[in-house]
Amino acid sequence: MTSDILEQSSFRDPSGFLFWRDGTLYRQINQLYQNNYQLLFDSGLYNELVDRELLVPHDEVEIEPPEPNAAYRIISTEHTSTRTRMIFGMISFSLLFFFSSIVLKSIS
Repeated sequence: MTSDILEQSSFRDPSGFLFWRDGTLYRQINQLYQNNYQLLFDSGLYNELVDRELLVPHDEVEIEPPEPNAAYRIISTEHTSTRTRMIFGMISFSLLFFFSSIVLKSIS
């Protein structure tokens, strides 16, 4: 049985949240954010930001979500030996999702 620890810094984000499992930081992306998440890739924005090193790249992983009824995807940043880099990267990723959703809403 796994024990998830929700990251307190992301509790107000309706599009998902950060959580720790077995020493690794993950982000659950909720179904609510599915269209915006897909648009991030379909528009080319994800690759553009990663190429410019403005966004930490991530991988979609196949693990049991902490909240399966709300989950769309689980992602994790590249594995590093420094916990601080992972925290910073995932928080940056969360902020980017938040601000990109505002921009995407304003142009749609």
